[in-house]
Amino acid sequence: MTTLLDLLAQAKELDEQAAQVHAILSRRLFPDGRRRMPSLRPSINHRYQVGNCSGYLVVGLFPDGTPGEIFVVAPGALGGLLDAWATQWSVARQQGASLAKLLDKGIGHRFEPAGWTDNPSIGYAYSLIDYISLWIAKRFGIEPWASMPARSPRQIELEEG
Repeated sequence: MTTLLDLLAQAKELDEQAAQVHAILSRRLFPDGRRRMPSLRPSINHRYQVGNCSGYLVVGLFPDGTPGEIFVVAPGALGGLLDAWATQWSVARQQGASLAKLLDKGIGHRFEPAGWTDNPSIGYAYSLIDYISLWIAKRFGIEPWASMPARSPRQIELEEG
């Protein structure tokens, strides 16, 4: 008969094995580890207005001047959602994800709030994630769709005016 103590010992052994597997996979997937941001780093602060929603975007920069993290301040429950998205975006970027691919994944997302922006180089934004991705792409001179095999609907829209 299996006792509770036996089950606890098995669970502990499984946890240790899982930690070992996680460590091995992490070393193989990210051989250089996470490219952490320096304690003291430059950043760009940007105030945005999309439809009737305004807030702030902070882009923390790696020493080479490329974006390494983002923070988004937005009102209400949307602020929590965008904070989670920005954290994942930042960790992905620090793990070596391509800036162009991250921006391409954000461009074109549609949800409220959406609307005209106070930024003449962007015009209409489908969502705050769409706006943030477009703003970062324009600010850093990146065409996220340039490395993609097919043109996105948003790329066609931006190219045609």
